[in-house]
Amino acid sequence: MFRIPSLVLSCALIAAFLTAPNAFAAGEWRPVTRDELALTASSVEPGADAEAIFWEVQVEERRENGALRIRFDHYLRIKIFTAAGVERHAHISIADRPGTEFSDLRGRTITPDSTIVPLRKDAIARRPTSGSAAAGLGIQTVAFDGVVPGAILEYRYLETRFDRPSHELALPLQRDIPVRIVRYDVKPAPLVNQVMRQVAFNAETTPFTPIKGGYFTTTAQRIPAFVAEPHMPPEDQVRAWLLVYYTPDPQPDASEYWKDVGRRMAAAFESSTKPTRPIRALAASLAGSAPTEDEKLRRLHDYCRTGIRRLVRDAAPNAPKDPAPQRNESAAEVLDRKAGNAYGTNLLFAALARAAGFEVRLAAMASRDRIFFDPTIPTDYFIDTSDIVVRIDGTWRFFDPGDGMAPDGHLRWQEEGQTALFCDADSTRFIDTPTSAPEWSSTSRVGTFRLSNQGALEGDVRIVLTGHTAADRWRSEIERTAEQRVDDLRERVRERMGSSEITDVQLPDARDPALPCTLSYHIRVPDFARVEGKRLVLVPGFFTRGLPPEFPDSTRRHAVFFDYPWAENDSVRIELPAGYAIEESEPLKALKIEGIGRYLATLRLTSDARQLVYARTFHFGENGRTLFPVEGYPRLRQVFEGVRERDAHTLTLFDATARE
Repeated sequence: MFRIPSLVLSCALIAAFLTAPNAFAAGEWRPVTRDELALTASSVEPGADAEAIFWEVQVEERRENGALRIRFDHYLRIKIFTAAGVERHAHISIADRPGTEFSDLRGRTITPDSTIVPLRKDAIARRPTSGSAAAGLGIQTVAFDGVVPGAILEYRYLETRFDRPSHELALPLQRDIPVRIVRYDVKPAPLVNQVMRQVAFNAETTPFTPIKGGYFTTTAQRIPAFVAEPHMPPEDQVRAWLLVYYTPDPQPDASEYWKDVGRRMAAAFESSTKPTRPIRALAASLAGSAPTEDEKLRRLHDYCRTGIRRLVRDAAPNAPKDPAPQRNESAAEVLDRKAGNAYGTNLLFAALARAAGFEVRLAAMASRDRIFFDPTIPTDYFIDTSDIVVRIDGTWRFFDPGDGMAPDGHLRWQEEGQTALFCDADSTRFIDTPTSAPEWSSTSRVGTFRLSNQGALEGDVRIVLTGHTAADRWRSEIERTAEQRVDDLRERVRERMGSSEITDVQLPDARDPALPCTLSYHIRVPDFARVEGKRLVLVPGFFTRGLPPEFPDSTRRHAVFFDYPWAENDSVRIELPAGYAIEESEPLKALKIEGIGRYLATLRLTSDARQLVYARTFHFGENGRTLFPVEGYPRLRQVFEGVRERDAHTLTLFDATARE
């Protein structure tokens, strides 16, 4: 995590802001200056199509009819520099999110000759987002009139968040265009004996300064546009944003803070996992006859994963819902209902393990798809998940049966390789969660084909996914019908192969996601091999043929991050056309990826010279290496280009019977 301490702006700049008219109070537009109209290029990022001259937000917590509301009053002024900027930014979209509502959207355009073109009411359209009409969620789109290069457009809107405490506020500082200056005016939450604090990520902000009306103001300058890249770390890790939180101490000691958090969480965990008589009886029946400690835990884990009905808040439409606001408060409650959310199911596993005589603790952490946890920041804002740790033969092992996707002893990838808070009444400390080996998350692909003398390839494919790769597939398809999944498969193959015919598709059984995910189908590709006169040019790497480059760009803004280590194992057997043989060709080149992974591809003919056998192995992320800094990007890109070059290896076949 790249975190920069707050810096102080010049006295003149602060004075200008503190004495500027409060645009929020009256809701009026601020006069546009001649200098703003005369701007011809971005001062933050030369060559940008547009730039936000300012982005100002007033934040205030309110209670209306007993309910908590946090209101964000946004005001933006954007300068358009180019025709591309007109095309991209003359329309804006604001999407509602669960628990958030946008309203009172207003705007106007100021042309280069100072003509003001108000936003028409019918230029604001609202449409529901897919599947969310019943929830009242939608997207507001705005079409500005009179936008040309050199024009200024500005708009304001209210964002209201419902039932969320304002003592932890994540305030964005970055947009898809560069921003000259961002300003937040925040009215502190009404918390007793608490001090408002701030920490900026990937930006520099001024310390909060008091202004009129009980607000405190902070600013950030010259924020570049945010550009998403493939395989980048989670957005909170690389995007510029500001966290506002509260502590009793103006300068809290992070170490003491986390010890206190750990003690409190340990006490609650101890109480909620106390083995009751039914829990002890169940633990004895499940694990009493197990020959080893590992087997005991496996049986308890499997019961919690498969014997407890999963309650979820955001799942497939037909999934049983967590009866909000009811929460699993104890393991006994979960067992009594035979149902629980992820945390409640983990509590039951912990109670069963305690009943079976194991030492058990709670490990709390941040999800790695959200941010890489930094224990130097004294706030539990980032702690959003937890696992159970059990002591076995002097070693603490992690378990997460509440996830329901992974078998005994494995975590979600979002929880691997993270710093976790080991919650203990006497010795709270930080420990690292394990990272799985590439072999755990494997893709094994087998293809058996026949090649015609016209270049058509036909045969059968079988694909087996395991570990995180399988879990990702399950999660992506949980809400999709069998027909949709088959259509997706056909589309993915067509993107690589062009014309192809897929039949006899056998989809994986979704009833037990912890089992390997197995898929099979029959395929015919009419022009798999290229016909060149009496020769056929063949790419034997069926499963990687036609894949786009992993990293097409020569430069990089963000670090490279892979969710988890993985392995690919391909086996392709192609029966050659009768009478055809392989011409002399360059041998497959070796590729060294020492310390990170390994790549090996081999080609051979069967003893009767009738079948070509191609094998490929690519393992990546050894020793938990899944994060690579920007400065290492050229070498990493070179590795993947080397893999792609070898995957594209071609062979030429000729009709030996036609030669004199």
